[in-house]
Amino acid sequence: MDDDIDVCGGTVKSGALLPLWALGSRTPELAGMRDDTPALTCKIDASLADFIASRKDEGQLSLGWFETRQPYFIRLRYRDVEIYWLVDHSDPEIWETVRRWTLAGRVPISFETSGAEKRKSLIVTADMPEDTDPFERCYGGGEEASTHMWICLTALAGNGNWQYDEEDGEIYDIWTVPLRHSLFRVLLTRRWEEYLRHRDDVPVDAD
Repeated sequence: MDDDIDVCGGTVKSGALLPLWALGSRTPELAGMRDDTPALTCKIDASLADFIASRKDEGQLSLGWFETRQPYFIRLRYRDVEIYWLVDHSDPEIWETVRRWTLAGRVPISFETSGAEKRKSLIVTADMPEDTDPFERCYGGGEEASTHMWICLTALAGNGNWQYDEEDGEIYDIWTVPLRHSLFRVLLTRRWEEYLRHRDDVPVDAD
């Protein structure tokens, strides 16, 4: 899985949703979970994988949004490490995924180690947060993918701990406690995979 996306001559990182059966592994952490439960995926380097493996039971998952309300995020935290999957809150696949995770009570995450000679995967789970309110209040009903949202997703993924407020034209730091690592990934769902296949056909100034 290549997680780099070309954006305006540069690249941003992505993650994906895969059913458990596609991971090819049934570790003890996944016991009792349905084979079609969506798993978050993310590439990380070997040293970060070692850190997470040493604290795999300490991961805290949360759902939320940034002050500008676009985009929303799924965040996994291990002490001073945070990983964000940036999502389009109107994407029906995201809502179905949150529903499945709520039923399971846990969220599976598969980390693939990048740069390794042999592909290595680390699979962990995190408790599903009881507070899913950020996603319950603003469901947009499944609007079509938009270039505007794509720009929001990729701009934040590319800039890291910064976000742009279109109303006043200012860039703000995303408030958080001091972190050793803060990773941002655009979560590629079926909607965005289809969009990428046809984005050259979409006018640059499309809404």
